[in-house]
This record gives sequence, C-alpha cells and structure tokens, in this order.
Amino acid sequence: MTQRTAAVIGSGFGGLALAIRLQSAGIQTTLIEGREKPGGRAYVWEDKGFKFDAGPTVITDPSCLEELFELSGRKLSDYVELLPVAPFSETSGTFVNCEGRVQSFNGVARPHGEARPAWKVLRVLGNLLGLQGFDADTSEQVRDQALAGDVAARLAQPATVDLAALGPIAAPALPGSQLERVAHVMPYGGDPVVRRANSLQQTRHAQVPPACIHPDTLAALGLAAGDVVRVEQGSGAARVTAVADAGVAPGVVWLATAHAATAGLASMFGAVSVRKD
Repeated sequence: MTQRTAAVIGSGFGGLALAIRLQSAGIQTTLIEGREKPGGRAYVWEDKGFKFDAGPTVITDPSCLEELFELSGRKLSDYVELLPVAPFSETSGTFVNCEGRVQSFNGVARPHGEARPAWKVLRVLGNLLGLQGFDADTSEQVRDQALAGDVAARLAQPATVDLAALGPIAAPALPGSQLERVAHVMPYGGDPVVRRANSLQQTRHAQVPPACIHPDTLAALGLAAGDVVRVEQGSGAARVTAVADAGVAPGVVWLATAHAATAGLASMFGAVSVRKD
C-alpha cells in the first residue's frame, strides 16, 4: 500500500496542530516554515540580549492542547504546568487608551475555584525566583508603579513632518472599477465572548456594515447612495448597501470586517471591485 503523505505550510498554532493530527493518523507529514524555527504568532525571538515571547499569556481551552499531546502518546503535564488565572471580569485592573487616559475597574465576581488574577500569579512566580519588584499586594499598587508620572507624555509620539502641508493624499489608481478597500473590525464581531451576546448583536454596531464610498467615486462607477452593491475580492464577495461619505478618500471603499456579511472577502485591505448588484 502506498504511504500517504501531506505537507503543511506554516508552523503556527493551526499548522502545528494539523501536522500532529495528520502524523498521528499515519500520514507522513512534512511541516514547512519560512522562519528559522516554528511558532507563528507564538514566535520567540532574541535581540540585544533580550528575549521576546509573542505567544499567548492566557490559554482559554487547555483541553485542545491536552488532546494533541494524547494523540502523540504524550501528556501535556509532563512538559508544562498550566496555572489557572481569572478572566478580566473576575479581577481588577486598568486600561490605558491611545490618548493616555487611565481607567481602572473592579472585578464583578470572585475568581472561580483555584484561579487567581494573572498579576498575582506573576507576583508569586517572581517571589519564588527571588526577583525584585514583585512585592505588590493590590492591582492598584501595580498600576501606580507602572503608570507613575505623565502617562500621556510618555505615549506621545509627535510627528516630525507638517502633515497639514502635505495636503490630501489620493489613493493609487487601480485598473477599471477597482477600489482600494480599507476596513475596521466590527466591535461585536471579532471577540469570542461579545459576538455570542444576543443583546449586543441587536445593537446598531452589529448590523450589516455599509460600503462607504466618496460621492465622486460613486458617480464614476454609475452608482448612487442606497444602491445594493456587490463587492468582490479574490474569489469572495459581499452584498452590502452603498453609502456616500465625503470623509472617505476618492478611489477607496471603507467596508468593515468581522461580520458575517463581509466574511467572504479575502483581506481587510487591497483591491476590490464594486458594481451594482
């Protein structure tokens, strides 16, 4: 019988998991990675003596990892110990927005079982390793140490050029009726918690997003505000309503992602074609 073979391109979480499943099923599997080591979004690299771990800080479904190890005849617990930490809803903390505004919050429930806030777990680990600076007793103390001084000034990155003097910048010309797509992420469509909240899905922020296009571009395409249009990108398409928006650059269509109506489109950015449906 001919040996079945497979090749998996990319050694991120998905690629590694697929390769493990294929190999465990008796299929000779080759894993192809462009970097010098695997990891994908969990890649680890070193620079100037510092190590940067881009992997997740919280694993919300450890049973998936345990299953992969079991398929290989191994136990996850023989290689790593996962410590239970509380989600943000069960702990206090602080958000800092892009303006440098600081907003602290309290947990709405006590941590479940043996779970503890992540900062407390890190504090204990730091104490066990004999490291300095891991002596805070409350999240407020952590906040005050981390955010001492003028936070807004520390975040400020003033432009080195006069942006006003540059004037309007037109999008590069694309062939035919193609436009450049620009997208934002729908607030209640990407997060695994809020996208399952029926109450949030009934708000205006969860409705089918429109295709926002400059009035001059609409006219050039023979379209009018309110037309139902078909936006095509690669092999995918979305059927949405066109909206005239003078705030969008000519030659650009602003169409949100993280919604079922636009899920068929290939990328948040890039060339798309727009025509009346």
